[in-house]
Amino acid sequence: MDQDYEEAKAFYAGKQEEDMAFLDGLLKDKSIDGQELNTKLQEFFKSQKAEGQKFAEDQQQKYNNRQSVPGRQ
Repeated sequence: MDQDYEEAKAFYAGKQEEDMAFLDGLLKDKSIDGQELNTKLQEFFKSQKAEGQKFAEDQQQKYNNRQSVPGRQ
């Protein structure tokens, strides 16, 4: 369980760094505004959500696999 926690902590810390880098980049690029800005934000956070869901599913699968090991109660 500790390993799962550390993996999750590292994953989400990395995602937060990606978020901040992306947002900092948008702040620096004054040419992006209006609908283009909305589109970029939607696409980026949609991909972040998908990656987060995939990570959570993988973690759940690892947990389920550990629970189904023969001889474990």
